[in-house]
Amino acid sequence: MVRVSKDPIGTASRTRRKFPVLPYVFLLPMMLSWVVFNLIPVFWSLGLSFTNYNLISPAHFVGVANYAHALLHSTLFWLAVRHTLWFVIAVPLGIAISLGAAFLINALPWGQGLFRFIYYLPSALSSIAMGVLWAFLISFGTRSILSQVMADIGFPHGLNFTGPGLFLAFVLFSGLLTGWGPGMVIFSAGLRGINPEFYDAGKLDGATGLKATWYITLPQLRLTLMYVVITGMIGSFQVFESLFVIGSLGTGSQFGPLNSGLTLVPLIYEKAFSYLQFGYASAIAFLMLSVIMVLTIISMKYGQGGAALGK
Repeated sequence: MVRVSKDPIGTASRTRRKFPVLPYVFLLPMMLSWVVFNLIPVFWSLGLSFTNYNLISPAHFVGVANYAHALLHSTLFWLAVRHTLWFVIAVPLGIAISLGAAFLINALPWGQGLFRFIYYLPSALSSIAMGVLWAFLISFGTRSILSQVMADIGFPHGLNFTGPGLFLAFVLFSGLLTGWGPGMVIFSAGLRGINPEFYDAGKLDGATGLKATWYITLPQLRLTLMYVVITGMIGSFQVFESLFVIGSLGTGSQFGPLNSGLTLVPLIYEKAFSYLQFGYASAIAFLMLSVIMVLTIISMKYGQGGAALGK
């Protein structure tokens, strides 16, 4: 005899109201950590940006004076902005090289994993260790190892990579060498995920060679490309360790001679921990955050990532 529930609607309603507690129990430590060490400090720093605070005396509210000083009166701030823009401009070059390397490695008939490992290896090393290595190469100015090597392959003698003229270019180049690896791995995974049937269908319409790359491969890599652009752009604003290590060990001065390698994050570090101007440093940090947010929104819009995100 089959027993029929007297209240099937009520039973279904109670089933729907059942809340999955266990997943949130496992997520709770990470959520608490994110709130305590990320969310609260962000809002606390935002409040500090409107004050004059030096860790010793109580914070004094100054309104938008910190922002006004950075934008209107600080030549050092705009020098850091100009140097940071060079790192941002270098992002497309790094992406193009990473994408080209991914194409070449994926086209190899054998040894793809080996070449991918070799190409990625500099990125797997510690940024501090790489900074020490780069600093060693440019130490002793015109008598450095790199200067001698450059002279042997045809460049002018006496190149000084510890001087104001070449230091920033050297740090940019070292950053490109250590930043190509992650982009290459991501692009390689994206290329392997493209359905070969697209290329077979494209051949029927004459889409071969560069046409297949332009009309099939790149559109299929659209979201991957957008991700690499956004993460690379954010990383270009956050350059710090390489500048600090190479500048201190290679040139004897933090961030290069005559502030030739000073960017926004080192400027924030210097104002906060060298001069105890925490309010001013927080204001610079939020100015940088605003620029990153605007550039991210633009990248997502022109990368056509909104449709894939359900917008």
